[in-house]
Amino acid sequence: MNERGSALILAIFLLAFLAGLGIALHFQSQSELMMSGADRQAQQAYFLAEAGIEAGRQQLYNTNGNGSFDDDLVVAAGANGDIDFGADALRAVYAADGSVSGFTGYGDDQPLLDIAALGSGWYAAFLTDDPANTGGVVSTDDDNDRVMITAVGAGRNGALKVLQAIVEPETPFPDLPATITMFGPTPNFDDEDDDFHGDDCGGAGIPGFAVPVVGLIGTPAETVVETGLNGGTVYTSAGNNGGWTIVDLNDPTDLGVVGSSLGMIDPAWVDCEALRDMADEVRDLADVVCVQGTPCVLPPSAPDRIIFAEGDFTLGSGDDGAGLLWTTGRLTMDGQTDWNGIIMVVGEGVFIRWGPGSGTISGATLVANISGPDNNYGTMDDCTGGVAGFSSAVFDESTGGGGQTTYCNADVLAATPVRSYAVVEFRQR
Repeated sequence: MNERGSALILAIFLLAFLAGLGIALHFQSQSELMMSGADRQAQQAYFLAEAGIEAGRQQLYNTNGNGSFDDDLVVAAGANGDIDFGADALRAVYAADGSVSGFTGYGDDQPLLDIAALGSGWYAAFLTDDPANTGGVVSTDDDNDRVMITAVGAGRNGALKVLQAIVEPETPFPDLPATITMFGPTPNFDDEDDDFHGDDCGGAGIPGFAVPVVGLIGTPAETVVETGLNGGTVYTSAGNNGGWTIVDLNDPTDLGVVGSSLGMIDPAWVDCEALRDMADEVRDLADVVCVQGTPCVLPPSAPDRIIFAEGDFTLGSGDDGAGLLWTTGRLTMDGQTDWNGIIMVVGEGVFIRWGPGSGTISGATLVANISGPDNNYGTMDDCTGGVAGFSSAVFDESTGGGGQTTYCNADVLAATPVRSYAVVEFRQR
């Protein structure tokens, strides 16, 4: 009897223990499920904020392109003209059904992207200046071509994440290093009696900013051009004149390179395959592609217009223009014609400016022959001739004098194509 009673008590204790263990495991399981759910919701909010960054970056590019960020910042500041936005103050506003109906914490600022639903969550994006800007994030006067996109992602049950990305225009081009840049071992350079300037916008641009007048690759190429200088031609840059403004862009000891505001040439320019890739990118971005032998209707002239000409192309008298012009064949330009922007004669590499006139080229010009032994761009032997893929290029200004060719940062910047906005810094709040 005593033994049966002891066994019963032991069984009761065992049942109680197992019941307690089951309850503990149940609560632990529930807790883990709740924690796992919270982690998933936090992760979802992070991904939503990431989507807001990407959507905001695309929206800004679509709206602004190659323009200044100043007008976008003014719009972002709202009616009072001040950036009231604070990333730490962002909060989600929830409706009765648990959905997000909006966000608070940005005063009367205008969102770059208003609230948008994605899956079972929501995001929005806001624009401020880059913290490194002179006036900080609250400035509406951008001075470094960078801005900051702040995106907030929110899900149900209070999950919220804030991400920030500093973006800047991404272009296919490194800086153009000279007023006229030519590649190849024995360039054909004929200057006639025109004026050539390396001071920014002829001295009217950035104070003290100057580049070489003619930039070449290798001492032999530099010697060829210096030997053929016309005594009646004016060359000026950074207080120098004549042969001092003709430089080997690959020589760090060249006085013209030492005195240049840009220094040595970016290696991307002297990579023939990279230059051919640039041609393809510009063609894809072009407002119009002109095909030799087919009439080409040009869009209205604008500083950011892009014209890509396959084969030979002619700018006649009265064809003044602006923007980026890329020609894969021979470019023929009337001596009276003005052009503000970038001229790229890359392919067969022949630039002819003919006839008398006082036309001005303001910006920068690059001439390169990458067409290979058959001298026909777009065939299998491109980038296989000459030195490192570059054959002799031609720059011939047989105009009879009176024209000017001037480096100008403002015109170069306005004509430089922007393909997207690159993220240069990224952080989670």
